[in-house]
Amino acid sequence: MSKNLRIKRYYKSVYSKKFKPLKIAVFVMIVALVFFLGWSIYPAIRNTFVKPSETPESSSSEQQSSSENEISDPSSGSEHTDSSEISENSQQESSVPENVTDGIRAIYVSSKIINDRSALDNMLSSAKSAGFNAVYITLKDGEGYLNYKSSVNLARKSMSDTAYDLAEKVEYFKANGFDVIGDICSFHDHIAPKTDRSAAIHYLDYANYLWLDEASNKGGRPWLNPYADKAAQYLIDLSAEAAQAGIKTIIFSGFSFPTKIGIEYANYGENVSDTEHNTLIKRMKEVSSALEQYDAKAVFFSEGYSVLGGNQFIYRGDPLDIAVNAFSASIFQSDIISNKLAKKLGISDSDLDPYECAYVSMSTILSSLDPSVEFIPILQAFSDSYFTSSTESVSELIRAVNDCSLNSYILYDTDCSYYFLKGSSK
Repeated sequence: MSKNLRIKRYYKSVYSKKFKPLKIAVFVMIVALVFFLGWSIYPAIRNTFVKPSETPESSSSEQQSSSENEISDPSSGSEHTDSSEISENSQQESSVPENVTDGIRAIYVSSKIINDRSALDNMLSSAKSAGFNAVYITLKDGEGYLNYKSSVNLARKSMSDTAYDLAEKVEYFKANGFDVIGDICSFHDHIAPKTDRSAAIHYLDYANYLWLDEASNKGGRPWLNPYADKAAQYLIDLSAEAAQAGIKTIIFSGFSFPTKIGIEYANYGENVSDTEHNTLIKRMKEVSSALEQYDAKAVFFSEGYSVLGGNQFIYRGDPLDIAVNAFSASIFQSDIISNKLAKKLGISDSDLDPYECAYVSMSTILSSLDPSVEFIPILQAFSDSYFTSSTESVSELIRAVNDCSLNSYILYDTDCSYYFLKGSSK
């Protein structure tokens, strides 16, 4: 480019002498008009094309509500939430009456659900929203199978195919706000007697033959012998194992002798120095004493109808005598009616009034139970020909618990189809 080439630039300024005052006034008016029109139509344009954001207050409230029902997995170190199920259940409301403030408010949870994380998360979230604070699980069932992995020698052939790590499950429940109550079906065991015959009831004087609760061709099965020290120690070892895993309340069901069928052929061995009833009392004291060192509690269980005047033969006496520190009984309306105890208890229209049936049953038990013994009723939460489980009927059962001034209760349904679960027909 040539150095002698000069470029002439022209700058036009509003301050030019040729710029008239009238033009300035018109320019200002036009700018003001444009600004006014833009400000007027801006909200409409914004609402049309832009989705309003959540306010901080609503966002915080929703997060708090969601966090109260999130399911925590302690093994992963983070919270595990099934958004498709748990978030929906967190919006559900329960119509049950106000629960007792202190004590156990438990639901039975089957081993099938325990081994299904999605179903378990759904149940715990719903149960927490409904006000429950504990779960009731089966450690050893009526066949003798253990639902958890045990290191007890006599249990080596008793573990189920789906046995789980008990300490891990207990930690998971507690991390989500639930205490754990374990159930050990005691002498009603058909597997351990075959594993160690010295712990079993024998047939007459035949050392190689086990006594069966029915003829072998009719499915008769052996039992653990309440007189046998090995059988008693087996229960102590299992309960100690559960207590060390974190379970501080253990219910002992099946803590009895067999029924009358073929009992005349039963041989309890040489260690028979007391009555059968007193032997059960002795064994319960031993279990209770053994659990004290783990700060755990042994709870003796009896069928409600046996305590209320029904058949007490399997206990060879009053089952209330066997309870040491705590007692549990099934308060099932179906048991009361089928065993024809309603009239004896003075219950009218028991098939139509769940509250009266439950209240009278529990009051009758309390009137005979040592006041120092804690009573934990197990309430019927399943439907049958005598009782229809629903939000309303379960509410009446819980109201009866409150009116009896009891601190704890357990809802029981083998199918776990509780009224508060999403998708339940109750």
